[in-house]
Amino acid sequence: MKSLPVIVCFLLGLTAGQSPTSSILYVAGDGSGYYNCDGKSDQIEINQALDLVVASPEYTTVYLKGPHVYRINDPIRISSHCILTGDANARVEVIDHAQWPLNKPLIAQKGAEYWHGGEHEGDLGEQIYGNPNDLLTDVEISGFELSAGNQSAESGNFYYILMLFHLVDNISIHDMNLHGRYGDCIRIMGNSWEVSQNATLYNNVISDSGHEGMYLVGVSHVAAYNNQIFHTRTNDAIRCEECAEVSIHDNIIGNSLTRTPSGYAGILLGNHGMQLGAAEIFNNFIYGKSGSIVLESGSTKDFQNGVHIHHNKIFSTFNNSAGNADYLNGGIHIHGADNTLIESNTIEGSQKDGIVFEIGQGTETGYTTIVRNNIISNCDNYAINNLSEHHQFSIENNNTYSLNNGYYNHAQSVTDIHADPLFKQGISTDDLDLVDLHLQSKEGRWNGAGWITDTVTSPCIDAGMLTSEYANEPTPNGGRINIGGYGNTFEASKSPANIR
Repeated sequence: MKSLPVIVCFLLGLTAGQSPTSSILYVAGDGSGYYNCDGKSDQIEINQALDLVVASPEYTTVYLKGPHVYRINDPIRISSHCILTGDANARVEVIDHAQWPLNKPLIAQKGAEYWHGGEHEGDLGEQIYGNPNDLLTDVEISGFELSAGNQSAESGNFYYILMLFHLVDNISIHDMNLHGRYGDCIRIMGNSWEVSQNATLYNNVISDSGHEGMYLVGVSHVAAYNNQIFHTRTNDAIRCEECAEVSIHDNIIGNSLTRTPSGYAGILLGNHGMQLGAAEIFNNFIYGKSGSIVLESGSTKDFQNGVHIHHNKIFSTFNNSAGNADYLNGGIHIHGADNTLIESNTIEGSQKDGIVFEIGQGTETGYTTIVRNNIISNCDNYAINNLSEHHQFSIENNNTYSLNNGYYNHAQSVTDIHADPLFKQGISTDDLDLVDLHLQSKEGRWNGAGWITDTVTSPCIDAGMLTSEYANEPTPNGGRINIGGYGNTFEASKSPANIR
């Protein structure tokens, strides 16, 4: 424990006689903290606590106690080797009508105040990045609520970015409650000559972001999982541009089905000058987006090669006809990516295509996409739409059903079936608890709590590729994978008999 003279406590904004607990510096609004806030310029005390963590190796963590609303009129600035956390009922928000300039964030890395190059040079409104040579390492932010407050600003522009970091190595943001309304909720950047790396984003709830929910540019080794991202007003829920080694899984992403549709992709990977490397997008639940999953690639096949998209549940993809947004439309929309494997997904109710490929910026020939064991049903255009003569699909054992324009355009399959998949519950509701894309089965269907039986059995049960893995399905499993987003999982509907 540390004892400070009264005069030092006064200068640092502390209350004399209070001490930190272990390695934690508590910040509070009721006088119980090591630093205490009064609802006015509360970033001062929070920043003092963060500075003390850097200056004193015995401290690691700044903890915001709740219930309290911490009001800030300037950014919170975090340095390397710091943890900023707090109670779920601790809320940090910008004062109302703060009139901040474009790109000024609520939380940023500590460093130089202005960006010294590129498109932001000389613009005092661009107080965002810090010095591009400053590397932020080993930072964790978690637990509390962060809000842009009530501002007079344009939604969809870069106002009131909740978190913005430039050039990081090992950052973790988790269990946060983020309300954007105007700009991005989380933005992590690299610079023009060096990528950021090791960004882990999980268990966050993001709602009403004005721009991107999560926006990563020039970041290697990205993991985004178990997040809930709702109502992105423009652009994408999760957007990775020029990123490498990406894993995005087990997220719930959606826009209300009862509101006027807005926003673009649920998940977008864009690589035009940097190789994506390994990338996996799986087990996400995406609804009400213009393009649920979008891959954008540059002029050669090397930029995106071998992306694995599997076990996603996609429904009610809307047709966004604004501007040039058509390139985003579709359940899964691919632009020039090669050797993409799309398997064991359910795509239901797209207002355009289920899966669509176009060459985009590509100039090479011989692009291939592998599509197997998917359900694609009730789409307003094709199940699989090939818009490029330089491209081919390998299509095996899908169920394509009830398509307005037909099953395929410039593609074909001899092993697909075309039958009502017999989901338990359709998608004409905005209550996710009432949306059930499990397959009905007389032998047993998982309802979220246990196994129940139906009066019919889906034709997608035991209809997948004979060579596909099925061992994770419960018995009886028929010795063959089910088609759709629950195939080869413990939630796969049971088979009439285990006969293989």
